[in-house]
Amino acid sequence: MAETKRINDQYTISAPTIVIDGNLRVSGSTTSVETTNSTITDNIIVLNEGEDGAGIAGGTGTSGIEIDRGTLTNVSFVYDDSVDAFKALEDSGLTNIRALTPVPADDDSTVATKGYVDNASASITAAGVENSLQFNTSNAFDGDSNLLYDGTSLTVGNTNISTGVITVDDTNGNLELSANGTGTLYARSVVRMENESGDPSSITGSNQLYAKTAAAGGSGMFFVNDDTADELVSKSKAIVFGIIF
Repeated sequence: MAETKRINDQYTISAPTIVIDGNLRVSGSTTSVETTNSTITDNIIVLNEGEDGAGIAGGTGTSGIEIDRGTLTNVSFVYDDSVDAFKALEDSGLTNIRALTPVPADDDSTVATKGYVDNASASITAAGVENSLQFNTSNAFDGDSNLLYDGTSLTVGNTNISTGVITVDDTNGNLELSANGTGTLYARSVVRMENESGDPSSITGSNQLYAKTAAAGGSGMFFVNDDTADELVSKSKAIVFGIIF
């Protein structure tokens, strides 16, 4: 039968060994266990027992184990509801976790150490040119690259950018420089045009400007459009032509 014993002051039981043959239930706000060695048969310890809300209540949103370090700052390992993750803390700030370097056979959910990541990244190989970075639209490294950087030049698709030079790899490929909308394309330095060996074919709706060995106009600057192919006239030639004609 149930029995209740009420004591108004501290009650001490002293014995070499105390055996409680049955369940022990302690009701109160604080339970202190002062032992040098503790062993617990239970293989799962439940913290925050009795929670009836969604998550960890009590104003902290965290639950875990804290270690008293005396005059040093306490450390703890807690689950933080605000980030849905476990955190290793020194006071309230994050601290390091050390673990054994995983082996290749470990599954994808194994936490990797810095040494493992360094070794793994050093062994990554990619198809194509050695010491180059290649990336394609399938998010994989292989030889069919849309992006290639070899430390000197950058190739994007069929366009190559190297020191002071932009070229197109395709034979007779076009290179377009365009401003946005009604914007203007500026050349803030001298524009050098290499002489062409012949005249380009006209393109409907376009004026093409090119350089060639100077002819009667004296400028060496030529143009071709839908109707005309001719040379721009220099100032001195224009004066002479004006006198003659």
